[in-house]
Amino acid sequence: MKPAKSGIMVCHGALCTCTMAGGATAKLSVITQQKYYINDEQASQKLVATDMEKTVASLNFKTCRPGTMSSMPCAANLMWNNVYEGVELSNGGKPLLAISKATCSVGGGMISILNHGQTTSLSQANMEKADEDVHNQLNPLVNLGAVKYRDMKEDLHLTL
Repeated sequence: MKPAKSGIMVCHGALCTCTMAGGATAKLSVITQQKYYINDEQASQKLVATDMEKTVASLNFKTCRPGTMSSMPCAANLMWNNVYEGVELSNGGKPLLAISKATCSVGGGMISILNHGQTTSLSQANMEKADEDVHNQLNPLVNLGAVKYRDMKEDLHLTL
């Protein structure tokens, strides 16, 4: 069995580019599954992208070969490679990675992922578990002790 590739998984909203789109970028829409989310506490925005996202409905660069005699509307028909082989989701797809690339059989373009689409956000639990010394070195503009104290004080005020 060949080893699974590793890397950062791609999700709904990832920014992509195509060699035949004249420098245009497009956001990837996950339309083939509605069950698996990544880096999304509310499970409402960051669906895991898979190699089943292969049509213009998932990724539309608007125009293929803009400014040429052979210019036409984007009609993406993609074949992804360098996907995460270790998992197959219920839609039959394998998760895309930031290193994944696709070839378009219609326009001949090569699609690359510029940004995986994941975002970071801090939760209350993150703040409570943060090491104050490390935090102060990384983010000296925010006094973590004051934030914790303020939150604790607000909680006490609300429960009285």
